[in-house]
Amino acid sequence: MSMRDKLLERGRPRYATIRVPDIGDVRVRSLSARETFALADRLAAAADKHEEAAIYIQACAVDDDGQPLFGDDDLETLINLEPHVTNALYSGILRHVGLMKGEAVEKNSDETP
Repeated sequence: MSMRDKLLERGRPRYATIRVPDIGDVRVRSLSARETFALADRLAAAADKHEEAAIYIQACAVDDDGQPLFGDDDLETLINLEPHVTNALYSGILRHVGLMKGEAVEKNSDETP
């Protein structure tokens, strides 16, 4: 595969599964550069780390077809998730999108939905 093709292939979302204690597996997707920059304004306006985590969860958690699990109406509920749920999802998402170093997400897949 040429370097051009390798780079252009990275324009498609990558998917991973994050294991959340007491809940099970949650599928998440990576973000494009455009999506990441669009989130930057929302993250800058976030009141605290809880809201920041909720914004990432809202943006990255998807169903089996790659469709978002949560909408804008869910943000307040996501802010108030139990800490172990928020921590598992937030840290897993940050690792998956490349914003946090650490061990790989439990199940990682390059497959499209």
